[in-house]
Amino acid sequence: MERKDKPKRAVLRTVNSAGNTNNAGRTGEDAVSEAIGYILIFTITVIGIAMITVYAYPLLLQSQAHADEISAEQTMLTLRNDIRALTFGNVPYRETTVRIAGGNLELIPAADSADKFVLEYPQASGGGYVTRDFKSGELRYSQNAVTGGGTAVFSLENGAVLKREKGAAGSLMAAEPRWYFDADDGENSGTLVIVLTKLEGERRYSSGGIRDIRLSMTTAPETVDEDYVTARDGHAPLGAQTISLEYIPDRENDLSKGWENYLTGGIAGCLAGGGFKKSGTKYVFDNVKRLVVKTYTITVEDM
Repeated sequence: MERKDKPKRAVLRTVNSAGNTNNAGRTGEDAVSEAIGYILIFTITVIGIAMITVYAYPLLLQSQAHADEISAEQTMLTLRNDIRALTFGNVPYRETTVRIAGGNLELIPAADSADKFVLEYPQASGGGYVTRDFKSGELRYSQNAVTGGGTAVFSLENGAVLKREKGAAGSLMAAEPRWYFDADDGENSGTLVIVLTKLEGERRYSSGGIRDIRLSMTTAPETVDEDYVTARDGHAPLGAQTISLEYIPDRENDLSKGWENYLTGGIAGCLAGGGFKKSGTKYVFDNVKRLVVKTYTITVEDM
């Protein structure tokens, strides 16, 4: 039986101007289209990464810094409540686990404080004025502007939590100290109570991350009680007196505005009939019939 081979299909070839032959119907446009596609995809990818770097990453840092700031404020309020439990609740020891993110928490003992309070008041017996310099010490949280992107600074001093921004003037008080003036008509009418809280420690502690902060108060508070309207020890009563207070700030951590707002508005605004009034660099409180100053010493055992 005779075998018949199928005729082979002729392959048409074309010769280009350079003398090269190509398959019929193919001019190299397919390869060019693929190259353009790769270039477009690569360009879109680079543009996307650039947009994320320029716009999204700073927003992410800002959001993280804000979250760290809120966390730091809550930490300082928690420590303030622990100090209140030690001073007013007669609890000798407190330990709290806190998270310190985006910055650093530092203890500045009272002896190393750069700011101070100067209290002046008359003696109810014997005459004369007492001038008392008081350094409170401080627990200070500072955000890291390089790694965390934040500029907030929180200070826990003298029973109050204050906040300021690095490189900006002014400050505000996030939590007030427990000072009190009794303006009601009663047995204790005209009594001004000033609570001074001192922070001590073996050294200037500094920490970050998750830490256990241990606080203690093992010594009884010092109390000054000056009654200006009651005869005592054979001395005639002086009558209502004027108390003077001055806050000398730390130049690197100026909290004067926060204290000014509290002294001139916090007491007077919350309790009718009394309040400090600014006079030059000092604050004066008039018509004080009795002055009670209690000084507590809190020791930071470890952090």
